[in-house]
Formats: sequence, C-alpha cells, structure tokens
Amino acid sequence: MNFSQIDYLFFGHLSGMPVIGFFGGIFAAIAYRLLDPEKVGTKSVSEVIISALKRILLGGAIFLVFLVLSILSAIPYGGGNRGLFLACRVAFVLAPFWAAFTVVDVRTAQATRVDAQDESGGKPSGKWHMVGITLACLSAVIVLRAMLATPPLSPEEIESKAQGKQRELAIAQCSKEISTVANEYIVDSLLLDANMINKNALESLLGGQGVRFVELKAGQIKIWNSKKEKWGVMIFDGDDRNNIELDSNKKYVRFELSRNGDPLCETSTLHILDGSPRAPFAPGACLRMVPDQKSLASHAIKALPAGDKTGFIRWSLLEQASGHVLAALISSDLPHSPARQGGGADIEWKIAQYGAVSCRQPYFTLTNALRGVPQNTRQSLSLVTRKIEPELVDLGVKSIIWPEIKVDEVEGPAGPNNTYPWGKDWEFAYKKAESTGFADVGTELIDYKAGELLSLGNLKFEGQWLNPHIGASPNGFVAVFGRPNGIHLVRYALDGEMQWQGIIQVNGRDSTAPARPDIAEIKWEENEVDIYVFRKNGKGESRWLLQVPNAMIGLR
Repeated sequence: MNFSQIDYLFFGHLSGMPVIGFFGGIFAAIAYRLLDPEKVGTKSVSEVIISALKRILLGGAIFLVFLVLSILSAIPYGGGNRGLFLACRVAFVLAPFWAAFTVVDVRTAQATRVDAQDESGGKPSGKWHMVGITLACLSAVIVLRAMLATPPLSPEEIESKAQGKQRELAIAQCSKEISTVANEYIVDSLLLDANMINKNALESLLGGQGVRFVELKAGQIKIWNSKKEKWGVMIFDGDDRNNIELDSNKKYVRFELSRNGDPLCETSTLHILDGSPRAPFAPGACLRMVPDQKSLASHAIKALPAGDKTGFIRWSLLEQASGHVLAALISSDLPHSPARQGGGADIEWKIAQYGAVSCRQPYFTLTNALRGVPQNTRQSLSLVTRKIEPELVDLGVKSIIWPEIKVDEVEGPAGPNNTYPWGKDWEFAYKKAESTGFADVGTELIDYKAGELLSLGNLKFEGQWLNPHIGASPNGFVAVFGRPNGIHLVRYALDGEMQWQGIIQVNGRDSTAPARPDIAEIKWEENEVDIYVFRKNGKGESRWLLQVPNAMIGLR
C-alpha cells in the first residue's frame, strides 16, 4: 500500500476517521499525563470503558440532533449537503476522540508516575516534557486535518484526474485535426473495431445514412453488478446498455435490414424496428443479426497508433481492402474501450440528428460523416434521408416588387388531417410512393425511385432563422410565412433552387386590417397549394382556406 492509499484511507474516507479520532484521543490523554504527572487517575479500567461507551452514545445523540436540525434548516432554502458532510466528518472524529481521552482517568500505580518526575519537585523531566508536547501536537494535527482539511483524493480519483488531463490534451490536438474530416464519406458497409455502438447511431447508419450493414468486433463485456465477463458486443441506449452474448468462436456480429419473417430477425434482442413502422424504414423491415467468424465490411473505424510519444491513438476511418486511411482523429481512448463523454440519450440523439463529429467522442461520432451507396444495394428496405439546402431568400431588398397574387377565401374548412412520418400515415405514404414514385408525409417527400426521403433545410435571413410552414410535392417544396403586407410564398425545386416567390393577398380583404391571417397549415395538392389560416378578431376566431393554383406560382 503506497502513501496516497494510506492517506486516503485515514483522512479521505469516513471509515478511517474513527481510528484517527481514537488514536488522537489516546495521544492527547498520554500527553496530558506526561505534562502533568501529579494527575492521579480515579477510575478503574472497567469504569473508564463504561465512561467511554457513555460518551460515544451521547456524542451519537448530539450528532443525530444536529443532523436533523441541519436538514430542516436546509430544506426551506434549497441548501446543499456540504454542511451535512462536514458534520459527519467532525462527529466521526470527535466521538472516538472524546471516548479515548477517558484514558486520562485510569488509576495507575504511584511508581509509574514517579518515573516521569525529576528529583526536585514533581515536574516532568525535559525528556518526558518533549514527548508530551510532541504527542499533544500530533493529536491536534491529525484530528484537525481529519475534521476540517480538504480530504485527499482516492487513488482512483488521482488516476481519473490524470486521465482527464491526458484527455484534454488529446482533445486540444484533435480540435486542430478535425477540419481535415470531410462532411461525407461514401461507404458500402462498416466495421467498428471496438465492441460497442450507440443505438441511435446504429439506427441512423442502417436507416437514413443508407449503409448496407454494420459489423461490431466481439470482445469481453462486463456483466452488470458482477465481476464476470462474457464474450459479445454492447449497444448503448442512452445510459442503459444491451449486452449481446456470442459464442466464443464468433469474432464479429453483423447487423443488417431484412423483411419480417426472416428467422434471424427473431433472434435479435434489439428492439429497433419493433412495433409501428416509421421513417425512413420500409414497412415490414426488421433487424437481422448475423454472428460470423470474419468481417465482410468495405470500411472500418479502427484504433491506430498515433506514432508519437504521447501514447495516444487515432480513431481512423479506412478502406479494409487497401488499408487506405480516409480520416483520422487523435484520442486518449483505450483501443477497445472508447469514451462516451457527455453521453446520455439526449446528447446522443442531438449528435445523431445534426451529424456532428466530436473530439470528445470521435469513435462514436465519426459514423455521422458516412453515407451509403445507391438504393439498390439495400433492397428498398430504407430511404436515405437528404436535406436540401434552399437558396437564400432575400427579404430585405425593398426595391424589388414581389409578384402579388390575389386569391379567394373559402370559409370554414376544418383543414387537412396532419400526417406524420410514423404509424399508418407513414405506411400509406410509403405504399403510395411505391406505386406512383412520390408521396409527401408531413413536411417531407418520398422519392422512391431515388430511394430518398427529402426535406427542405432551414431558411435564414440576416442571422435570423425563419420558421415557415412547408409543403412538399413531386414539383418540389413551398415555404410559406406571414409578412406585414400579406403571406409570403417561396417555391423551390427538388434541388433547392428558388423558382418563384411572391405575396399572396385575399380578394376583398384589406392587407392592413388588424385581423390578419395566422397560418395553421399548408398542403401542396396536385394542382394547387392550399393554405389553411385562422383570423382572430373581437368576436373570436374564424377559419379560412386560401387556394393558390400552380399556374399562379410559376408552374405550367
């Protein structure tokens, strides 16, 4: 046991503090007798033991009263627990100190006391005087440090702190390298050389990113609340994890999409595609899990030596056949134990949604830069999600006179039923796209032939995000938002090129009237754009429908 471990055992851990308090009391009692040898004990050993027990009980009672009062006083003000921990430390030291100090009352023989006296007057000799002072100082130092000083770090905490410093050094170096990582790498399939992945990342790779299959390299996995280890892989779901055990002769497990009825889907313990169908997976798709002895993936993310004196690694995306490295980021991770810093379901969901590659968890986020090859390799089991970047809308050029379209209002329509990219809405839209080539669902568009699920990216003007209502059709997208002088409509092609924009006005309505329309929803039907609005006035609220023919917004 080294010094740091001993230091933590006695001064950083509650179990060591009673020992410190007890020996502090013993040292103080001996020092007291040495510095005042005329002191005569009045109690037998048994009486002293009984007295010590009484003191311990009384100290415990006082501590409990103090604890209750501290809790009651902290609750109304939202107080923390620092005061309670200090009370525990003080009590755990003082109670045994007070009990051990009763040793001073032990009745001793006169001869024993005389040895500590000089010949002239019952005062302690210089030698015993110094011993007494030393013991008194030792008692004070160890007791005060145990009660009041900042407790030392445990060996595990010291190691964790050192690892934290190494991690920050690696992150600083990685931050200089991250600009070399491209926004997109085309892969057919992927091997992750560590035996773990986030569930959100696996869903995204097989779904919207269009990767044909994902492999994990098996390894030793720890069993929860046990020191035992099993052979297999881990799937993290937020802070939870699913352990998938494999036969010891299987080195890899492959995850890929299949259709309901596949027996290998039934052996999967991951509930990714169970239940209601949802975008971007085809209705009837299931997750197939195939253990194997060799890797078949075209690309891999592996830990390669950094090649410097730091001992760091580089998480590297490489082509398996040639070994050619496409991207690499330095990390302080262990090769088979990548860190999930800032983990949790919410963070992982955001990373998966926004495709960010992070230096704090490069192994888990390099996957966000991957995109699959064309649709026919995935047997129409999922759609690649593609966000179309819209051409900038210039709303600030006052010299431009926007085309103004006058339309009629129809009073009282209930509006279309909202559609959603899951459940029956998604299943209906997907089947429609299979037969017609296109189908809209919510604000997205299924392009079945291309194998894509399209959505319009964010619109921004002068640093401010616009919040339009979006409609989709095989003709492209329309974005509609309210303006002081009417309803602004912008039409985009499927590649994001702006093709028309103008102001929609209502026949017979004053655009400056206080009861201007609030847009509730839009739907791009086959021949027209339907804009559902409601108006608030002194009498309440009324609902209306504006019908804008395609010919009026530049379509022929």
